[in-house]
Amino acid sequence: MQSSRRWLVLSLVSVALVLVTVDMTVLYIALPQLTRSLAATANAKLWIVNIYPLVVSGLLLGAGTFGDRFGHKTLFCWACRCLAWLRWRRPIVHRRNSLSRPGRCWARGRP
Repeated sequence: MQSSRRWLVLSLVSVALVLVTVDMTVLYIALPQLTRSLAATANAKLWIVNIYPLVVSGLLLGAGTFGDRFGHKTLFCWACRCLAWLRWRRPIVHRRNSLSRPGRCWARGRP
């Protein structure tokens, strides 16, 4: 690989890491409100904080692989459609009582 391409790849990976870091910052800022809204225990708060970057990083690696196989534009359009469908199917939860059973168990800190 050429030296200039190596720097390009490094910069793209660094940008992805910055995005995960910004998301984590937003999560840390929102954590007190999440704790109050969901009545989360200390164990549930640790779960929220630890699993989020792991899932996002894993999805980022998987998305890169799918993008290489099927094309980045195709993957981007597919992901936008899925997010729009999910948003239409399952609106944002505003109250704890409107969570599904797994969501209520998670909010209480139980598996």
